[in-house]
Amino acid sequence: MDLLVDPRGRIRFGLYDEPVGRVNHEDFHLLTPLGRPVSRLRKKFSFHHFVFLGIIDPGFIVGLAVVDLGYLVNGFFYVYNRRTRRLTETSRLGWPGAGVFIDPRPDMVKSRFQSPKLTMEMDAGAFSAKGKDISISGRLDYQATPPLRICTRAGYRGWVYKQSTTPVKLTAELTTAEGEFHLASPASLALIDWSCGHMRRETYWNWTATAWTLPDGRPLGLNLSCGVNETSFTESYFLLDGRLTKLDMVNFEFDPQDLLKPWRITSFDRRMDLCFQAEGRRGENVNALAVKSRFTQLMGLLEGRLTTAEGEEIEIVSCPAWAEDHYALW
Repeated sequence: MDLLVDPRGRIRFGLYDEPVGRVNHEDFHLLTPLGRPVSRLRKKFSFHHFVFLGIIDPGFIVGLAVVDLGYLVNGFFYVYNRRTRRLTETSRLGWPGAGVFIDPRPDMVKSRFQSPKLTMEMDAGAFSAKGKDISISGRLDYQATPPLRICTRAGYRGWVYKQSTTPVKLTAELTTAEGEFHLASPASLALIDWSCGHMRRETYWNWTATAWTLPDGRPLGLNLSCGVNETSFTESYFLLDGRLTKLDMVNFEFDPQDLLKPWRITSFDRRMDLCFQAEGRRGENVNALAVKSRFTQLMGLLEGRLTTAEGEEIEIVSCPAWAEDHYALW
């Protein structure tokens, strides 16, 4: 499909087998709960767009994100050393401007964040980032991985479109205070989370994901979520050696007062039963007049089992991954 929004300003919700050429959100007929057209300014401010690129390597976990909330922008770049458990990061908040851009074409994965202390860019496979004491540049081969594409209702009138791609092959050069490192598949793999939409004013989500090569040599990509895309459809799935297994509703059990304690993550269809143990964390808390956010992203290990659509049971042992707990009023 060339456009997400049809000529009548509507969206067909669900999972898409075909690529979405462009998310033409400006053509969506956004209405208030009482059925009145939303003003142009309010419509602009209610549209949120973000891209996350994550890399997992035997020695490092790397995260890059560009976030455009319409009235506020955010970017972060971090490197987590798995051996020393040291986190090095640079993050910036700012006003919308020429330094921030996210292409509305999901398959292009083109974005940019430019500030005096943090620069990041992704452009059709090439990517780079530079922050305080850390930098990375490389190439992604995401065209070889079939993404999961989903669009669901958000609240009474809104919607969220997400395109998840994992695992993704890559080559990259990483520089930290410890030295220079070459990252390459199959030892190193990446994932891309491309999301946008008129999201709920008050929302939350839990998320777990990985991109990793199993001991038997097969690449595994995993995306689990609760809180955003569960209105009639779910975004949870795993991709093993190129074969996708769709999962039903996912439940996250954890201690909200101590996120470093073990998490239990299960799916209603019993195809997935995992335990996540955090090893490191990064977070941001924002308490402003119109915006509040409590964001914690954990780096750790998954243990448990997965059952493919064909019935094969996969044992997951010491698989590096992310877990996330996020509340937002935006």
